[in-house]
Amino acid sequence: MEITFWGVRGSIATPGSDMGYFGGNTSCIAVRAGTNQLILDAGTGLRPLGTSLMRGRQLKRSYHLLLSHFHLDHLSGLPFFQPLYQKGVSLHIYGPKGNHRSLRQIIATLFNEEYFPLPLKAVPAHLRLHSLREQNKRISGFSVTSFYLNHPGSTLGYIIESNNKRLAYITDHEPIRQYRHCTRESVARYEKRLQSYLSGVDLMIHDAQYLNRQYPHYRGWGHSPWSYAIQLAKSAGVSDVVLYHHDPANDDQTLKHAWARLKAQKNRGVKIHLARERQVIRL
Repeated sequence: MEITFWGVRGSIATPGSDMGYFGGNTSCIAVRAGTNQLILDAGTGLRPLGTSLMRGRQLKRSYHLLLSHFHLDHLSGLPFFQPLYQKGVSLHIYGPKGNHRSLRQIIATLFNEEYFPLPLKAVPAHLRLHSLREQNKRISGFSVTSFYLNHPGSTLGYIIESNNKRLAYITDHEPIRQYRHCTRESVARYEKRLQSYLSGVDLMIHDAQYLNRQYPHYRGWGHSPWSYAIQLAKSAGVSDVVLYHHDPANDDQTLKHAWARLKAQKNRGVKIHLARERQVIRL
């Protein structure tokens, strides 16, 4: 399994030279296993991924896109995905069942004339939309398990398995222990549930939007500090974790300094990566 990061930023894209090392595009990851491919989220990183797919003979007839949720930093790249404008291409989009609108209605909003010049019905590619709950499904040769996360709006995490390798994608997630209404028992049940999904995972990509010192100012916003992502990996027995969804306020220097401090600490049993655009991890 090969995992390529095309967008690693959270909340809003952050172009600029001070973001050039880690990258300024929002959430998008490509996962390959042989000829099979999945795309995770449709942030602004989806545009350079689409450009790459159009080169040479890489263009496929069918693509499968898993959306974690519908906040704009995970969706705004979709109208700029070049394969969407190729006749004969099918794009399968999977996402959580909406609370008030269908998946098609939510996607179509991006293509309203107030936001984009081309309506969804005029897109040349064939769109097939699939609503997901907590379930297991075979998608493009992968076994995909979806499960709900603690984040404003309906949000899914994914376990992706191929050739006995398991990847966890848990972006936009906050520990529930910070909510006053949660009892010790409910927190324990939630953490045990997460750990059961993470059992046997080889690599976990997890929300780590805030540095530990920043997190107290943003409790309830739906994101995690670095320490929680690492603690969850340890408690679930995951040996490799990627800290992902970097805050737009944290430029390269801020992340590098925090990364240097983290590497100086002892995190036995867990290998920690800091997500970068165009980074490739092979399992």
